[in-house]
Amino acid sequence: MLRRRKTVFAALLWLAAIASAAELTVGEYRGTGVTVRIDQIGQEIRGSILRGDRVFPFTATQQANGLIEGKFLVGQDSFAFTLQPGQEGQFTFETGGKRLSLTPPAPAQLVPPPGPQGGAHDPAATAERIRIYDPRTIRDEKSSLDVATILVPQGWQMDHGVLWRIERSNFVTLETTISDPRTGWTLRWIPRDQFNCCPAWYANAVQQNQGLLTVGGMELCDRVWPPADFILQAVLPRYRRVPGAQVVRSDDLPEVAARITRESADEIALMRQNGQEARYGAGRVRIEYPGARGGTIHEDIYGIVQLTWSPQGNANAQSIGQPALESYMISPMYLYSFAAPKGELERATPVLQTVFSSMTITPSWYAFHLNLAQMFRQAAAHDLRMIAEARKQITESQRKSWGEMIQQMQRHSNAVGELLSGTSSYINPQNPSGPPMTVPTGQTPWMNPQGQMATTPSPNIKPHEQAAGQNPNPNAPPPNTNQNWTPMDPVQPK
Repeated sequence: MLRRRKTVFAALLWLAAIASAAELTVGEYRGTGVTVRIDQIGQEIRGSILRGDRVFPFTATQQANGLIEGKFLVGQDSFAFTLQPGQEGQFTFETGGKRLSLTPPAPAQLVPPPGPQGGAHDPAATAERIRIYDPRTIRDEKSSLDVATILVPQGWQMDHGVLWRIERSNFVTLETTISDPRTGWTLRWIPRDQFNCCPAWYANAVQQNQGLLTVGGMELCDRVWPPADFILQAVLPRYRRVPGAQVVRSDDLPEVAARITRESADEIALMRQNGQEARYGAGRVRIEYPGARGGTIHEDIYGIVQLTWSPQGNANAQSIGQPALESYMISPMYLYSFAAPKGELERATPVLQTVFSSMTITPSWYAFHLNLAQMFRQAAAHDLRMIAEARKQITESQRKSWGEMIQQMQRHSNAVGELLSGTSSYINPQNPSGPPMTVPTGQTPWMNPQGQMATTPSPNIKPHEQAAGQNPNPNAPPPNTNQNWTPMDPVQPK
Protein backbone atom coordinates (compact mmCIF):
# COMPACT_ATOMS: atom_id res chain seq x y z
CA MET A 1 0.00 0.00 0.00
CA LEU A 2 2.84 2.39 0.89
CA ARG A 3 4.64 1.66 -2.39
CA ARG A 4 1.43 2.27 -4.29
CA ARG A 5 0.89 5.57 -2.51
CA LYS A 6 4.44 6.70 -3.24
CA THR A 7 3.99 5.81 -6.89
CA VAL A 8 0.90 7.98 -7.16
CA PHE A 9 2.74 10.85 -5.55
CA ALA A 10 5.64 10.45 -7.96
CA ALA A 11 3.30 10.41 -10.90
CA LEU A 12 1.69 13.59 -9.76
CA LEU A 13 5.01 15.34 -9.54
CA TRP A 14 5.97 14.24 -13.02
CA LEU A 15 2.73 15.62 -14.37
CA ALA A 16 3.58 19.00 -12.89
CA ALA A 17 6.89 18.96 -14.69
CA ILE A 18 5.31 18.16 -18.03
CA ALA A 19 3.18 21.22 -17.61
CA SER A 20 6.48 23.04 -17.91
CA ALA A 21 7.09 21.60 -21.37
CA ALA A 22 3.69 22.94 -22.46
CA GLU A 23 4.41 26.49 -21.33
CA LEU A 24 4.31 25.60 -17.69
CA THR A 25 3.15 28.41 -15.42
CA VAL A 26 3.33 29.00 -11.70
CA GLY A 27 0.15 27.68 -10.13
CA GLU A 28 -1.73 24.55 -9.10
CA TYR A 29 -2.30 21.51 -11.33
CA ARG A 30 -5.13 19.40 -10.01
CA GLY A 31 -5.90 15.70 -10.27
CA THR A 32 -8.14 13.33 -8.37
CA GLY A 33 -7.16 13.73 -4.70
CA VAL A 34 -3.85 15.36 -5.56
CA THR A 35 -2.60 18.87 -6.36
CA VAL A 36 0.76 19.77 -7.88
CA ARG A 37 1.90 23.28 -7.05
CA ILE A 38 4.53 24.89 -9.29
CA ASP A 39 6.48 27.50 -7.32
CA GLN A 40 9.47 28.24 -9.54
CA ILE A 41 10.24 27.87 -13.25
CA GLY A 42 13.72 28.21 -14.72
CA GLN A 43 16.65 25.97 -15.47
CA GLU A 44 15.29 23.94 -12.57
CA ILE A 45 11.57 23.57 -11.89
CA ARG A 46 10.59 23.50 -8.20
CA GLY A 47 7.33 22.85 -6.47
CA SER A 48 5.36 20.55 -4.20
CA ILE A 49 2.84 17.76 -4.41
CA LEU A 50 -0.11 18.10 -2.04
CA ARG A 51 -2.22 15.16 -0.99
CA GLY A 52 -4.56 15.89 1.88
CA ASP A 53 -2.45 17.79 4.39
CA ARG A 54 0.86 16.21 3.30
CA VAL A 55 3.40 18.08 1.18
CA PHE A 56 6.13 16.46 -0.96
CA PRO A 57 8.75 18.80 -2.51
CA PHE A 58 10.17 18.13 -5.96
CA THR A 59 12.68 19.37 -8.51
CA ALA A 60 12.59 18.73 -12.26
CA THR A 61 14.23 19.75 -15.54
CA GLN A 62 13.07 19.87 -19.14
CA GLN A 63 14.97 17.71 -21.61
CA ALA A 64 15.87 18.65 -25.18
CA ASN A 65 12.94 16.60 -26.50
CA GLY A 66 10.50 18.54 -24.30
CA LEU A 67 10.02 15.76 -21.76
CA ILE A 68 10.09 16.82 -18.10
CA GLU A 69 12.05 14.57 -15.76
CA GLY A 70 12.35 15.00 -12.03
CA LYS A 71 12.30 13.54 -8.53
CA PHE A 72 10.09 14.15 -5.51
CA LEU A 73 10.76 13.36 -1.86
CA VAL A 74 8.73 11.20 0.50
CA GLY A 75 10.60 11.27 3.78
CA GLN A 76 14.19 10.27 2.99
CA ASP A 77 13.23 8.50 -0.25
CA SER A 78 13.19 10.07 -3.72
CA PHE A 79 11.09 8.86 -6.65
CA ALA A 80 11.64 9.53 -10.34
CA PHE A 81 8.85 10.75 -12.58
CA THR A 82 8.24 12.10 -16.07
CA LEU A 83 5.65 14.57 -17.30
CA GLN A 84 4.42 14.80 -20.87
CA PRO A 85 1.84 17.04 -22.58
CA GLY A 86 -1.41 15.27 -23.30
CA GLN A 87 -4.55 15.97 -25.27
CA GLU A 88 -6.77 19.05 -24.79
CA GLY A 89 -4.38 20.73 -22.40
CA GLN A 90 -4.10 17.78 -20.05
CA PHE A 91 -0.79 16.40 -18.82
CA THR A 92 0.18 12.78 -18.26
CA PHE A 93 2.41 11.88 -15.39
CA GLU A 94 4.11 8.47 -15.31
CA THR A 95 6.11 6.75 -12.59
CA GLY A 96 6.56 3.12 -11.65
CA GLY A 97 4.35 2.06 -14.55
CA LYS A 98 1.42 4.12 -13.29
CA ARG A 99 -0.18 7.11 -15.02
CA LEU A 100 -2.16 10.04 -13.71
CA SER A 101 -3.88 12.91 -15.50
CA LEU A 102 -3.70 16.50 -14.24
CA THR A 103 -5.54 19.62 -15.32
CA PRO A 104 -3.43 22.81 -15.58
CA PRO A 105 -4.50 26.03 -13.88
CA ALA A 106 -6.94 28.17 -15.81
CA PRO A 107 -5.36 31.22 -17.49
CA ALA A 108 -5.51 34.36 -15.35
CA GLN A 109 -8.58 36.42 -16.18
CA LEU A 110 -7.22 39.90 -16.71
CA VAL A 111 -10.57 41.64 -16.39
CA PRO A 112 -13.15 40.38 -13.87
CA PRO A 113 -16.57 39.59 -15.32
CA PRO A 114 -19.13 42.42 -15.27
CA GLY A 115 -21.06 42.91 -12.06
CA PRO A 116 -24.82 42.98 -11.84
CA GLN A 117 -24.80 46.68 -12.82
CA GLY A 118 -22.70 45.87 -15.90
CA GLY A 119 -19.02 46.49 -16.47
CA ALA A 120 -17.84 47.11 -12.90
CA HIS A 121 -14.62 45.42 -11.80
CA ASP A 122 -14.65 43.30 -8.67
CA PRO A 123 -12.23 45.14 -6.36
CA ALA A 124 -11.77 42.15 -4.06
CA ALA A 125 -10.79 39.90 -6.95
CA THR A 126 -8.37 42.52 -8.29
CA ALA A 127 -6.81 42.97 -4.84
CA GLU A 128 -5.98 39.27 -4.80
CA ARG A 129 -4.06 39.67 -8.05
CA ILE A 130 -2.20 42.90 -7.25
CA ARG A 131 -0.01 43.18 -4.16
CA ILE A 132 1.32 46.63 -3.16
CA TYR A 133 4.44 46.82 -0.96
CA ASP A 134 4.87 50.05 1.02
CA PRO A 135 8.27 51.26 2.31
CA ARG A 136 8.28 51.03 6.12
CA THR A 137 10.90 51.66 8.79
CA ILE A 138 12.05 49.43 11.65
CA ARG A 139 12.77 51.79 14.54
CA ASP A 140 14.70 51.26 17.76
CA GLU A 141 12.99 53.11 20.60
CA LYS A 142 15.99 52.87 22.95
CA SER A 143 18.33 54.86 20.69
CA SER A 144 15.57 56.70 18.74
CA LEU A 145 17.23 55.60 15.48
CA ASP A 146 15.84 53.99 12.35
CA VAL A 147 17.39 50.53 12.07
CA ALA A 148 16.33 49.57 8.55
CA THR A 149 13.91 50.23 5.74
CA ILE A 150 11.76 47.43 4.40
CA LEU A 151 8.92 46.83 1.94
CA VAL A 152 5.74 45.54 3.63
CA PRO A 153 2.51 44.52 1.84
CA GLN A 154 -0.38 46.89 2.46
CA GLY A 155 -2.62 45.75 5.31
CA TRP A 156 0.16 43.82 7.08
CA GLN A 157 1.25 44.52 10.66
CA MET A 158 4.77 45.08 12.01
CA ASP A 159 6.18 44.67 15.53
CA HIS A 160 9.50 46.56 15.51
CA GLY A 161 11.18 44.21 18.02
CA VAL A 162 14.78 45.42 18.64
CA LEU A 163 16.37 43.43 21.50
CA TRP A 164 19.21 44.89 23.61
CA ARG A 165 21.48 42.51 25.59
CA ILE A 166 24.60 44.44 26.53
CA GLU A 167 26.32 41.42 28.08
CA ARG A 168 26.26 39.55 24.74
CA SER A 169 28.68 39.91 21.83
CA ASN A 170 25.61 40.58 19.66
CA PHE A 171 24.52 43.29 22.09
CA VAL A 172 21.60 44.39 19.90
CA THR A 173 19.69 42.11 17.57
CA LEU A 174 16.38 42.09 15.73
CA GLU A 175 13.33 40.14 16.85
CA THR A 176 11.00 41.99 14.49
CA THR A 177 7.77 40.32 13.34
CA ILE A 178 5.81 41.18 10.18
CA SER A 179 2.51 39.41 9.56
CA ASP A 180 -0.69 39.42 7.56
CA PRO A 181 -3.65 39.35 9.99
CA ARG A 182 -5.92 38.00 7.26
CA THR A 183 -3.90 34.94 6.17
CA GLY A 184 -1.63 34.43 9.18
CA TRP A 185 1.51 34.52 7.00
CA THR A 186 4.36 35.66 9.27
CA LEU A 187 8.04 36.60 8.99
CA ARG A 188 10.19 36.61 12.15
CA TRP A 189 13.75 37.69 12.80
CA ILE A 190 15.26 35.47 15.51
CA PRO A 191 17.89 36.79 17.98
CA ARG A 192 21.42 35.70 17.09
CA ASP A 193 23.72 34.30 19.80
CA GLN A 194 27.43 33.71 19.18
CA PHE A 195 29.24 30.66 20.56
CA ASN A 196 32.84 29.72 21.33
CA CYS A 197 33.35 25.99 20.97
CA CYS A 198 36.24 24.95 23.22
CA PRO A 199 35.59 21.61 24.99
CA ALA A 200 38.21 22.24 27.70
CA TRP A 201 36.91 25.68 28.65
CA TYR A 202 33.32 24.41 28.55
CA ALA A 203 34.09 21.43 30.82
CA ASN A 204 35.95 23.67 33.29
CA ALA A 205 33.07 26.18 33.44
CA VAL A 206 30.56 23.40 34.09
CA GLN A 207 32.79 21.76 36.71
CA GLN A 208 33.34 25.06 38.53
CA ASN A 209 29.62 25.88 38.27
CA GLN A 210 30.47 29.09 36.44
CA GLY A 211 28.41 30.80 33.79
CA LEU A 212 29.01 29.88 30.18
CA LEU A 213 29.19 33.49 28.97
CA THR A 214 32.74 34.68 28.23
CA VAL A 215 34.07 38.16 28.93
CA GLY A 216 33.64 38.95 25.23
CA GLY A 217 29.96 37.96 25.34
CA MET A 218 30.22 34.62 23.54
CA GLU A 219 28.64 31.52 25.02
CA LEU A 220 30.82 28.47 25.60
CA CYS A 221 29.82 25.15 24.05
CA ASP A 222 31.52 21.78 23.60
CA ARG A 223 30.73 20.97 19.96
CA VAL A 224 30.34 22.43 16.50
CA TRP A 225 26.81 21.64 15.35
CA PRO A 226 25.85 20.96 11.76
CA PRO A 227 23.62 23.85 10.59
CA ALA A 228 20.26 22.11 11.10
CA ASP A 229 21.40 20.82 14.50
CA PHE A 230 22.40 24.37 15.44
CA ILE A 231 18.78 25.41 14.91
CA LEU A 232 17.49 22.38 16.83
CA GLN A 233 19.89 22.72 19.78
CA ALA A 234 20.64 26.45 20.07
CA VAL A 235 17.62 28.22 18.56
CA LEU A 236 14.40 26.26 19.12
CA PRO A 237 14.78 25.81 22.91
CA ARG A 238 15.48 29.53 23.40
CA TYR A 239 13.36 31.43 20.90
CA ARG A 240 10.64 29.18 19.47
CA ARG A 241 9.29 27.43 22.55
CA VAL A 242 5.77 27.30 21.16
CA PRO A 243 3.26 25.15 23.13
CA GLY A 244 2.61 21.89 21.32
CA ALA A 245 5.40 22.43 18.76
CA GLN A 246 6.81 19.37 17.02
CA VAL A 247 9.70 19.09 14.57
CA VAL A 248 8.42 17.95 11.17
CA ARG A 249 11.75 17.86 9.35
CA SER A 250 15.28 19.23 9.46
CA ASP A 251 17.70 19.62 6.57
CA ASP A 252 21.19 20.91 6.00
CA LEU A 253 21.31 22.98 2.81
CA PRO A 254 24.73 22.39 1.20
CA GLU A 255 23.79 24.13 -2.07
CA VAL A 256 22.97 27.32 -0.15
CA ALA A 257 26.20 27.04 1.89
CA ALA A 258 28.20 26.66 -1.34
CA ARG A 259 26.53 29.72 -2.85
CA ILE A 260 27.16 31.82 0.29
CA THR A 261 30.79 30.69 0.26
CA ARG A 262 31.21 31.90 -3.33
CA GLU A 263 29.57 35.23 -2.51
CA SER A 264 31.90 35.67 0.51
CA ALA A 265 35.15 34.96 -1.35
CA ASP A 266 36.62 38.42 -0.63
CA GLU A 267 35.89 38.17 3.10
CA ILE A 268 37.39 34.66 3.26
CA ALA A 269 40.55 35.85 1.51
CA LEU A 270 40.92 38.79 3.90
CA MET A 271 40.48 36.56 6.95
CA ARG A 272 43.06 34.13 5.58
CA GLN A 273 45.57 36.99 5.33
CA ASN A 274 44.99 37.55 9.05
CA GLY A 275 45.56 33.91 9.96
CA GLN A 276 41.90 32.88 10.18
CA GLU A 277 39.81 30.37 8.24
CA ALA A 278 36.07 30.51 7.67
CA ARG A 279 33.42 28.00 6.62
CA TYR A 280 29.70 28.57 6.00
CA GLY A 281 26.76 26.30 6.65
CA ALA A 282 23.02 26.59 6.04
CA GLY A 283 20.08 24.66 7.46
CA ARG A 284 16.30 24.65 7.73
CA VAL A 285 13.98 23.14 10.34
CA ARG A 286 10.21 22.90 9.98
CA ILE A 287 8.00 22.81 13.07
CA GLU A 288 4.24 22.59 13.41
CA TYR A 289 2.03 23.70 16.27
CA PRO A 290 -1.60 24.60 17.00
CA GLY A 291 -2.69 27.95 15.60
CA ALA A 292 -4.19 30.67 17.80
CA ARG A 293 -7.41 30.57 15.78
CA GLY A 294 -7.52 26.81 15.34
CA GLY A 295 -5.88 24.67 12.71
CA THR A 296 -2.16 23.94 12.48
CA ILE A 297 0.73 26.28 11.72
CA HIS A 298 3.84 25.28 9.78
CA GLU A 299 7.00 27.31 10.38
CA ASP A 300 10.31 27.01 8.52
CA ILE A 301 13.31 28.29 10.50
CA TYR A 302 16.33 29.19 8.39
CA GLY A 303 19.89 29.59 9.66
CA ILE A 304 23.09 30.60 7.85
CA VAL A 305 26.08 30.15 10.14
CA GLN A 306 29.72 31.22 9.86
CA LEU A 307 32.39 29.04 11.53
CA THR A 308 35.81 30.65 12.05
CA TRP A 309 39.02 29.37 13.62
CA SER A 310 42.78 29.87 13.81
CA PRO A 311 44.57 26.97 12.09
CA GLN A 312 47.82 27.84 13.85
CA GLY A 313 46.18 28.08 17.28
CA ASN A 314 44.44 24.74 16.87
CA ALA A 315 47.64 23.16 15.56
CA ASN A 316 49.42 24.36 18.69
CA ALA A 317 46.75 22.69 20.87
CA GLN A 318 47.28 19.45 18.97
CA SER A 319 51.07 19.69 19.26
CA ILE A 320 50.96 19.83 23.07
CA GLY A 321 48.54 16.90 23.24
CA GLN A 322 45.53 19.04 24.23
CA PRO A 323 42.99 18.78 21.36
CA ALA A 324 40.26 19.86 23.79
CA LEU A 325 41.83 23.33 23.70
CA GLU A 326 40.99 23.76 20.02
CA SER A 327 38.66 26.72 19.60
CA TYR A 328 36.00 27.58 17.00
CA MET A 329 33.74 30.64 16.79
CA ILE A 330 30.14 29.95 15.72
CA SER A 331 28.36 33.06 14.45
CA PRO A 332 24.88 32.95 12.90
CA MET A 333 24.76 35.46 10.05
CA TYR A 334 21.01 35.13 9.47
CA LEU A 335 18.30 33.57 11.62
CA TYR A 336 14.68 34.01 10.55
CA SER A 337 11.50 32.05 9.98
CA PHE A 338 8.48 31.94 7.68
CA ALA A 339 5.15 30.69 9.08
CA ALA A 340 1.73 30.04 7.58
CA PRO A 341 -1.28 27.75 8.11
CA LYS A 342 -0.52 24.15 7.21
CA GLY A 343 -0.66 23.63 3.45
CA GLU A 344 -0.01 27.32 2.68
CA LEU A 345 3.67 27.75 3.57
CA GLU A 346 4.99 26.91 0.09
CA ARG A 347 2.68 29.54 -1.40
CA ALA A 348 3.55 32.09 1.30
CA THR A 349 7.32 31.65 1.12
CA PRO A 350 8.01 33.72 -2.05
CA VAL A 351 6.06 36.67 -0.62
CA LEU A 352 7.74 36.41 2.79
CA GLN A 353 11.16 36.09 1.14
CA THR A 354 10.41 39.23 -0.88
CA VAL A 355 9.74 41.15 2.36
CA PHE A 356 12.81 39.71 4.09
CA SER A 357 15.12 40.44 1.15
CA SER A 358 13.95 44.05 0.87
CA MET A 359 15.41 45.03 4.26
CA THR A 360 18.22 47.59 4.04
CA ILE A 361 20.15 48.62 7.17
CA THR A 362 20.31 52.42 7.44
CA PRO A 363 23.81 53.98 7.35
CA SER A 364 23.09 55.87 10.59
CA TRP A 365 22.27 52.62 12.43
CA TYR A 366 25.31 50.87 10.94
CA ALA A 367 27.65 53.63 12.14
CA PHE A 368 25.92 53.75 15.54
CA HIS A 369 26.37 50.00 15.93
CA LEU A 370 30.09 50.13 15.02
CA ASN A 371 30.79 53.08 17.30
CA LEU A 372 28.90 51.60 20.20
CA ALA A 373 30.66 48.24 19.83
CA GLN A 374 34.00 50.01 20.07
CA MET A 375 32.93 51.97 23.12
CA PHE A 376 31.62 48.85 24.87
CA ARG A 377 35.18 47.68 24.94
CA GLN A 378 36.24 50.86 26.73
CA ALA A 379 33.50 51.77 29.18
CA ALA A 380 30.58 50.47 31.20
CA ALA A 381 27.65 49.43 29.01
CA HIS A 382 25.10 51.46 31.00
CA ASP A 383 26.87 54.82 30.46
CA LEU A 384 24.33 56.87 28.53
CA ARG A 385 27.02 59.22 27.24
CA MET A 386 28.18 56.41 24.98
CA ILE A 387 24.88 56.50 23.11
CA ALA A 388 25.18 60.20 22.39
CA GLU A 389 28.81 59.74 21.37
CA ALA A 390 28.03 56.76 19.16
CA ARG A 391 25.47 58.79 17.22
CA LYS A 392 28.15 61.13 15.84
CA GLN A 393 28.16 61.88 12.14
CA ILE A 394 28.92 58.90 9.92
CA THR A 395 32.49 58.84 8.64
CA GLU A 396 33.23 58.27 4.95
CA SER A 397 34.95 54.96 5.74
CA GLN A 398 31.88 53.81 7.66
CA ARG A 399 29.66 54.78 4.72
CA LYS A 400 31.83 52.76 2.34
CA SER A 401 31.85 49.82 4.74
CA TRP A 402 28.06 50.06 5.06
CA GLY A 403 27.65 49.97 1.27
CA GLU A 404 29.81 46.87 0.99
CA MET A 405 27.87 45.19 3.82
CA ILE A 406 24.52 45.95 2.15
CA GLN A 407 25.74 44.58 -1.19
CA GLN A 408 26.87 41.32 0.44
CA MET A 409 23.64 40.95 2.44
CA GLN A 410 21.66 41.36 -0.78
CA ARG A 411 23.80 38.77 -2.61
CA HIS A 412 23.27 36.31 0.24
CA SER A 413 19.53 37.01 0.34
CA ASN A 414 19.18 36.62 -3.42
CA ALA A 415 21.08 33.34 -3.31
CA VAL A 416 18.75 31.90 -0.67
CA GLY A 417 15.66 33.23 -2.45
CA GLU A 418 16.60 31.78 -5.82
CA LEU A 419 17.58 28.39 -4.39
CA LEU A 420 14.84 27.85 -1.81
CA SER A 421 12.09 30.41 -1.84
CA GLY A 422 10.70 30.73 -5.35
CA THR A 423 11.91 34.30 -5.91
CA SER A 424 13.81 36.11 -8.68
CA SER A 425 16.03 39.20 -8.75
CA TYR A 426 15.13 42.46 -10.51
CA ILE A 427 16.89 45.80 -11.02
CA ASN A 428 15.61 48.68 -8.89
CA PRO A 429 14.74 51.43 -11.43
CA GLN A 430 15.36 54.08 -8.75
CA ASN A 431 18.87 52.74 -8.09
CA PRO A 432 19.98 50.72 -11.15
CA SER A 433 23.55 50.30 -9.93
CA GLY A 434 22.47 49.29 -6.43
CA PRO A 435 21.53 45.89 -4.99
CA PRO A 436 18.84 43.99 -6.94
CA MET A 437 15.41 43.41 -5.45
CA THR A 438 13.71 40.09 -4.81
CA VAL A 439 10.14 39.33 -5.92
CA PRO A 440 8.05 36.14 -6.17
CA THR A 441 8.83 34.16 -9.32
CA GLY A 442 6.04 34.32 -11.89
CA GLN A 443 4.96 37.84 -10.87
CA THR A 444 5.61 41.07 -12.79
CA PRO A 445 7.23 43.70 -10.50
CA TRP A 446 6.75 47.48 -10.68
CA MET A 447 8.05 50.47 -8.71
CA ASN A 448 6.86 54.07 -8.38
CA PRO A 449 8.68 57.27 -7.35
CA GLN A 450 7.33 56.96 -3.79
CA GLY A 451 9.37 53.77 -3.29
CA GLN A 452 6.34 51.46 -3.35
CA MET A 453 6.70 48.12 -5.11
CA ALA A 454 3.83 46.19 -6.67
CA THR A 455 3.57 42.69 -8.13
CA THR A 456 0.96 41.64 -10.68
CA PRO A 457 0.34 38.22 -12.28
CA SER A 458 0.87 39.55 -15.80
CA PRO A 459 2.62 42.45 -17.56
CA ASN A 460 -0.81 43.23 -19.05
CA ILE A 461 -2.14 44.16 -15.60
CA LYS A 462 -0.86 47.48 -14.28
CA PRO A 463 -0.87 48.28 -10.54
CA HIS A 464 -2.99 51.38 -11.11
CA GLU A 465 -5.72 49.23 -12.69
CA GLN A 466 -6.82 48.16 -9.24
CA ALA A 467 -10.49 49.02 -9.08
CA ALA A 468 -11.61 52.09 -7.24
CA GLY A 469 -14.80 52.39 -5.29
CA GLN A 470 -16.10 50.42 -2.34
CA ASN A 471 -14.30 47.21 -1.60
CA PRO A 472 -16.44 44.45 -0.08
CA ASN A 473 -13.32 42.84 1.38
CA PRO A 474 -12.27 44.89 4.46
CA ASN A 475 -8.89 43.13 4.61
CA ALA A 476 -7.93 43.83 0.98
CA PRO A 477 -5.48 46.62 0.16
CA PRO A 478 -7.05 50.03 -0.54
CA PRO A 479 -7.44 51.17 -4.16
CA ASN A 480 -4.29 52.57 -5.71
CA THR A 481 -4.62 55.44 -8.16
CA ASN A 482 -0.90 56.20 -8.70
CA GLN A 483 -0.15 55.57 -12.39
CA ASN A 484 3.59 56.36 -12.30
CA TRP A 485 4.63 52.72 -12.12
CA THR A 486 7.84 51.62 -13.86
CA PRO A 487 8.30 47.94 -14.79
CA MET A 488 11.41 46.38 -13.29
CA ASP A 489 13.93 44.53 -15.48
CA PRO A 490 15.21 41.09 -14.45
CA VAL A 491 18.84 40.69 -13.42
CA GLN A 492 20.60 38.79 -16.19
CA PRO A 493 22.64 35.81 -14.97
CA LYS A 494 26.39 36.22 -15.22
